[in-house]
This record gives sequence, C-alpha cells and structure tokens, in this order.
Amino acid sequence: MGCRRSGDGAVAALICSFLLMAQLSLRLTGLTRSEFVVAHVPGLALAGVIGTSTWALVEGLRALQVSPLLLLVEVVLFAAAEGLLLARAGAVPGTGRPVVAAPAR
Repeated sequence: MGCRRSGDGAVAALICSFLLMAQLSLRLTGLTRSEFVVAHVPGLALAGVIGTSTWALVEGLRALQVSPLLLLVEVVLFAAAEGLLLARAGAVPGTGRPVVAAPAR
C-alpha cells in the first residue's frame, strides 16, 4: 500500500511548492491575485491544446503497438513542435506576449 500512494505525497509537495512560490511572486511583484490568475490563462490554454492532441497521439501510437522508447521520443518531439508552432503563430490567446507587466519601481 505504501508504494501505491507515494505519488500522492509528490503531488501534495508540488501543489504546496506552487502555492508558496505564487505567494512569493505576488509579494515581490505587487500583482493582485486576479492579475496573477489572468497571467496564467494563456499558458493553461496552451497546455490544454497540447495535452489533448498529445493524448490522442499516444492513444493512436499505443493502438499501433509502438515500442515505449519510440513512443516517448515521438510524443516529446510532437508536443515540443506543436507548442512552439502554436506560440509562434499566436494561435492561443496572449501566448508569446506578456499579459501583465510588472509594476515599475
């Protein structure tokens, strides 16, 4: 049972780390929480698009019984290329441009 639930601790640590770093970022930059959330929207949209298409690719490659190493290489290359192309084309709103500028000091 201990090995099965070890991922829970890792996820909890990542969430805790993100929340603490977010709080630190808010203090250092002077952003409000709503500005912080708005700044994350383009990245979350990009992750949603890439995640969905990558999931479809993985399922298709698994159906073809591609070896795990080849599957990993193809998925990493595909996701990286798709992310770069979408960000470069501006297909996801706000990507590639700062959404919220840090206040001048």
